[in-house]
Amino acid sequence: MIVDDELHVVVPLQLKFSKAGYDVTTALDGDEAWEEIQKQPPDLLISDVLMPNMDGYELVERIRNYPPTSELPVVFLTATAVEQKTREWAAEKNVAEVISKPYSVKNVLRTAQRLLERADVSAE
Repeated sequence: MIVDDELHVVVPLQLKFSKAGYDVTTALDGDEAWEEIQKQPPDLLISDVLMPNMDGYELVERIRNYPPTSELPVVFLTATAVEQKTREWAAEKNVAEVISKPYSVKNVLRTAQRLLERADVSAE
């Protein structure tokens, strides 16, 4: 699942992951993501940190407190301005990776593939 309030972030990631064989769901904020996660937990979450309605921090808090997703691999995409705070918080909440913007879509895919391999989930 890819969560970001900016379509110019979501669309390239969605296309790259889809071309790599992954089934991708998207959400434009944490509220929308949380609704989808409760219906069908994803194998991996890639989320922006700063979003309207529910930010990435609150989304991860809910994920960690929800038994079906308490161990869900999470990758944060973050702006440099909040990077240090995000990295410290992410370490406490077992966020697998924090990737600073701007980033390479290819690098995000490689990071996700590595995390999914660890969790023994592959493209279908």
